[in-house]
Amino acid sequence: PPLPPQDLFPVAHTPLGALAVVAADDLLVPEAVRAAALRGAEVVCHPASEAWAPTPGRTVRDAVKQVRAVENGVYVVSANTAGVRAPPPPPPHLSGGGATPGGGGDGDAAAAADAPPPPPPPPLLTTADGGSKVVDPRGLVLAEAAQGPSAAAAAEVDVPALRARRSGGGAPAAAAEGGGGGVPP
Repeated sequence: PPLPPQDLFPVAHTPLGALAVVAADDLLVPEAVRAAALRGAEVVCHPASEAWAPTPGRTVRDAVKQVRAVENGVYVVSANTAGVRAPPPPPPHLSGGGATPGGGGDGDAAAAADAPPPPPPPPLLTTADGGSKVVDPRGLVLAEAAQGPSAAAAAEVDVPALRARRSGGGAPAAAAEGGGGGVPP
């Protein structure tokens, strides 16, 4: 059975602020963050395992984090997995004597034994390895982790200032000025 509306997009009211969780690719759906913001979320926690490369202005997902923060007047704290992933091991090398299937006997076996081993597979081209970030309600990246096994991003999340902007802002003007005040408290 479907969940009742009051159970969708829960917000936890904590001493740190009103927290919501929008996991992984759900951040790509504008309504997910919007629903949490309309329920009072001030900080959207975004656990993810995304491909990451250390180049500025990299991916659509990076832009989406900033857009969701601005359009909803929330902080987005995105925690990406970090760690070194090794490429898979190469396939076992088949060596030894004997005839190859359909072959002509010992001559084919000797040729196979003299052949160089197959090359190893290429290394992984992308990994979910770092790039965690904190984005403020104006869309500014306050902190971004580097690539690596223990990378972390840390920044101050000023919930009282966010509340002040929300209560005195006004949706169109605050959002247009980058104030991130588009969601009522």
